[in-house]
Amino acid sequence: MASMHSPPPSPASARTTRRRQSSSWSFRLGVVVFVILLVVGLGAWRYLASRFVGGEPPVSIDPDLYSEQYRLEMHETAGEILARYMNSVYPGKRVLVLMPPESMRTLEDKYFMESLHRKLRGNIDLKVDVPDVEEIAEPGLWFTPQAFDAAVRSHPTVDVVVSVAGLPVNEREMTFWRWKEQPDLILFNASVFLLRKMIAGGAVDAALVRRPWKEEDPPDLEPRDVKHWVLVTPQTIDEVSETYPGLFYVEKETRGP
Repeated sequence: MASMHSPPPSPASARTTRRRQSSSWSFRLGVVVFVILLVVGLGAWRYLASRFVGGEPPVSIDPDLYSEQYRLEMHETAGEILARYMNSVYPGKRVLVLMPPESMRTLEDKYFMESLHRKLRGNIDLKVDVPDVEEIAEPGLWFTPQAFDAAVRSHPTVDVVVSVAGLPVNEREMTFWRWKEQPDLILFNASVFLLRKMIAGGAVDAALVRRPWKEEDPPDLEPRDVKHWVLVTPQTIDEVSETYPGLFYVEKETRGP
């Protein structure tokens, strides 16, 4: 009666199998490393873009004008601009401000927040929260979609969310966009380069960002000049996009064959 056991693999066959297994593991490891590098790179880009969304000033501008005090006064002015907008559009509403964690908060953020609070004049019920963040976190990567959702959900009665922390890297994973009772969303000094459609469609109700510099700008613009900032809303986005073509990414039209 013939044996039911298969013959042992030859040495050559065993070596081939090991090479295939090694190649498979190498491929998987390469994919994991690529994904990690992609997430880190995207997070770093979003973080830097959120801090320098307006671009560097022209070389003709006196560097002393961009001292720390200059930047702080600029952010005080930003708080006043947003407060005027909110006093007009959201009087009597309940507002939640999402701040970055203390270790990643800038002095500019503090000056903006104090100015905003001062200029709202008690017309708006203002609450401040810091989304949960892991003990070990990197700038640009700490803010997850889950952290955003949890922070807003912990204040279920708010009418408006102002995010000084920007949006998470993978903002499309936020369940916030699908809530039936969704508060309005305002972004401050965030990168809006890839958010044109979201603003135009009303997913983001307003964004106050650094205004890109133009060649005709005066070289001695005062720090408290409102021209440092531009407020973008669904109603103004077409005009803003036309005035500052580099502020948003615009998909090129494709022609048929």
